[in-house]
Amino acid sequence: MIWTLPLALLGLLGLPALAAIYILRSRQRPQVVSSLMLFLDAREGREGGRRWQRWQTPLLLLLELLALALLVIAAAGPRVAAGRGVTPVAVVLDDGFAMRAGSPDSPRARAKDAIPEALAELGAFRAHVIRAGREPRRIGEPAESAAAVRRRLERWACASAHADLEAGMSLAHEWLGPRARGLVVTDEAPEAAPEGRWRWRALGAPRPNRAIVSAARARRDGETRLVLELANFAGKPHTARLSVGGETRRVALEPGARRRLRLAVGGEAATVRARLAGDALAADDEVVLLPTAARPVRVALSVETKALGRDVGRAVRASGRGRVVERVPHLLVTEGPAEASTGSSAAAPWRLVFRAGDDPSGFTGPFVVDRAHPLTEGLSFAGAVWAADPRIALNGRPLVTAGNLPLVVLARDGASGPPRLTVRLDPARSSLARTPAWPTFIYNVLAWRGAGLPGLDRVNAPLGGRLELTPPEGVETIRWRRPSGETTRRAVGAGTLAFPADRVGVHELAAGDDRYRFAVNALAPEESDLRDAKRGAWGTWRDRRTVETESISLRWALLLPALGVLLVHGYLVAARGRGRA
Repeated sequence: MIWTLPLALLGLLGLPALAAIYILRSRQRPQVVSSLMLFLDAREGREGGRRWQRWQTPLLLLLELLALALLVIAAAGPRVAAGRGVTPVAVVLDDGFAMRAGSPDSPRARAKDAIPEALAELGAFRAHVIRAGREPRRIGEPAESAAAVRRRLERWACASAHADLEAGMSLAHEWLGPRARGLVVTDEAPEAAPEGRWRWRALGAPRPNRAIVSAARARRDGETRLVLELANFAGKPHTARLSVGGETRRVALEPGARRRLRLAVGGEAATVRARLAGDALAADDEVVLLPTAARPVRVALSVETKALGRDVGRAVRASGRGRVVERVPHLLVTEGPAEASTGSSAAAPWRLVFRAGDDPSGFTGPFVVDRAHPLTEGLSFAGAVWAADPRIALNGRPLVTAGNLPLVVLARDGASGPPRLTVRLDPARSSLARTPAWPTFIYNVLAWRGAGLPGLDRVNAPLGGRLELTPPEGVETIRWRRPSGETTRRAVGAGTLAFPADRVGVHELAAGDDRYRFAVNALAPEESDLRDAKRGAWGTWRDRRTVETESISLRWALLLPALGVLLVHGYLVAARGRGRA
């Protein structure tokens, strides 16, 4: 039973008042008169009084009480469910790692009891459990019992750096029909109360928290150097204890402030761990930084011009991204007309070709650079004299042009051949090698070639990011072992494979005989800041519109009997009057 106006039930207080009118009648007293001809009924008593006496006309009283009760109940707007059957409901879960704060009394732990209790109000339901991280994902198949919902919640990891609740609610709208309900479970209050058939449950609590919000690692001058940023998300100053490489430091943090530290770790440390003393949230107290995996590009120089070979060799060695070799190169530097490469794209080296021509002309700009390609990142040819023969025919994608003359062109040898980068340049008459653009250009070429070598594009990533692996030639599957020990396999297709950084810790990839490791760290200041966490409930599943569309009103079923009772009451009163006459 649903009551749309439950306050109207206060009218039932009139039932004892009506009964009191009948009970508290005045006692009759003798009165001497000269004649009874002017009285209709000499025995009729008053309708009320202050003295108790025996009830009179109890049938009329019962009819009046019944009519009054029916009218009051009808005014309260009783409704009954219209047999809606199974109710579809979407449970949108905040997957941010802040939901683990304060374990074991964390918002995630409280939600495991609060969600089944809320769903029990719906009777029969069919719950779609959605985990809202950076992208919403459904957990398992729809659940139709509290036990099944609890099993889905066991797979709720709360391991994301961001929770897009609006995306989760939008996905629920797409999956479910107009009769569906929605339940959002998070640790923060909504910006506005949810409308329609949505309920919002916040199960958090404000807590002070210290966190590592940024971390980077580099190698310089023979030692490992770290850059860490600590934050104090609290209203009081705090002295944090930071452990790095077995050494403990004390770091003073002002309320709500951040502090950046630059630390040196001696030697070539394989793995560096930095950890803060424990507090309300453990996920952001530790970072693991792996050494950058070196993927040097092997460069072979096959040039006759000594100055060109010298300039290219110096830029390669200064870049730190490559080394000059004589055999099995990744990149072959040549000059003169480009000959088609033989062999497969995997076995044949990529090529950098310089062509001077017989009649070069000098160009001082303006130079037009295609900034959409990584080969041109950071390039500036201001002040450079570029000598080139305009009669050389170049086909491919122009990356650098002087007017309408292509100077740097990217092409490929056949449909499956290796890439070829051709530079229209006469080194003897150009000043390009003596400008900052030259080492930048060679570095970009090595980075471009290195991206196609087997290995990971990076080894340290923030939670919620993504890494790409270029698999070795001939490998068909990649075995991915997560920090929890869970192992999955990925089939190798064309190009690189993307792996989401979705779990904190060290991951391992096995590609044939090769092993690659990458570390994921919880570096998300928005999740680490627990000062705005709230606890409360907003929205309802039984708003007036929902009740009206999913139930049947009983008002007429009560008003019609009340009208019949009043008609019988009037008839009895009239009949009694005629009898007395």
